[in-house]
Amino acid sequence: MNSNIDPSEQTKTIIKQAFPGDKTLENTIDGIMEFIKAKKIAWKADEKSKKLSIDFLDEADRDIKSYRILYSKKIYSHAVYHFQQAVEKAMKGYCLGLGILSIEEIKGHDTPYVLLEGLFDKTGMKEMLQSSNVEATSLLDKAWKAKDNREKRLGIARMPFEQIIHELNNIDNDRQKIELICDSLIRLAADIEINSETPPLEFTTLPAMASLYRLGAMSFPHEAFTRYPDDEEMIPTKYDPKLGIVKAIPRMTKYLVTALKELKRELA
Repeated sequence: MNSNIDPSEQTKTIIKQAFPGDKTLENTIDGIMEFIKAKKIAWKADEKSKKLSIDFLDEADRDIKSYRILYSKKIYSHAVYHFQQAVEKAMKGYCLGLGILSIEEIKGHDTPYVLLEGLFDKTGMKEMLQSSNVEATSLLDKAWKAKDNREKRLGIARMPFEQIIHELNNIDNDRQKIELICDSLIRLAADIEINSETPPLEFTTLPAMASLYRLGAMSFPHEAFTRYPDDEEMIPTKYDPKLGIVKAIPRMTKYLVTALKELKRELA
């Protein structure tokens, strides 16, 4: 590497060549480089958290197996519930494995929001996606606004099939950019005094995060709606093949399975 060239500038050059005409990615690199320099990528999970991280990823796999059985039997509400649980447990495994959140922080009824907040505010994903993808920010905004607004939670729960597929396509777009950016940043790690003996987990696991945050933002309202029959507008019997998430969930599962494999490989 030419020592006379600023690492972030060299990374921008690589990104420009890969994505000609996408000027927003320049801001992405600036945001990520500043984040890295400020934080020094210093999260460290203790041994208990590391073990629990893998346990959560294993439980997510079991939830996927449960979902598939229930879906094949057309018990759609419980199938969606187990899918949502698998996403949530995968997110917990991610946060614990990297030391982003503590064991105490991942407990409680607001877990999906704690996870989304932890993943976005503490990993650099927020800076990365806000700069490169306006729609990524839009989906997250919908999730935040739904926290204390039942109608907005219903809106996410009833998300049309076409919109879910659009979000899945955005995962592909985000992953393509993130993989290239992380690849470049891994090579630059030594230049900003980060231990470069092995690629930092904070970089190598970000592609999986691109899947988890979208799946989490789309699925979290189903934790309640799939189980309780006391809401007249969204009850378990409303989960039929016409509902967007019921129709889309086999495709969504492919993204989750890929993310779980990546996390197990990196965190084990």
